[in-house]
Amino acid sequence: MTRLERRIFVVINLLVAGSGAAFGLIDWLGKPSDGVSLSHPWVQPALFLHVFFAPMLVFAIGHLFYRHGVAMLSAGMAEGRRSGAALLALALPMIFSGYLFQLVMNEGWRTVWLTVHISSAILWIASVSVHVMVHVRARRCRSGQARR
Repeated sequence: MTRLERRIFVVINLLVAGSGAAFGLIDWLGKPSDGVSLSHPWVQPALFLHVFFAPMLVFAIGHLFYRHGVAMLSAGMAEGRRSGAALLALALPMIFSGYLFQLVMNEGWRTVWLTVHISSAILWIASVSVHVMVHVRARRCRSGQARR
């Protein structure tokens, strides 16, 4: 995995998480400014950004699984295996619940898919952070051993 790939992955995660959190907070806490509107005026731009960046994260996940995950597994590398498996396990419900939330009309199912999406997204962000830290620590250990 190249430095550019790592940086793009981190940036796209920040963009998707930030726009999703902004959308959720504005939608949940935001009151219409004019008292007549049904939603806050920033809800639509925040949702647009989240829906715009989310497919880029899906492509980044697939790309990095192929370039990074498969390479690490085939090389027999142990570090990051558990956190990487957690990322794969969280990616599917996070991705599909985001799409299903937009597709269903029944309010009960919308609540279910929204709950799954938010829960898996929060766990995803935590798991990405752990996974990155595991690899940074392993890289530092390898470079420290090489200096001796």
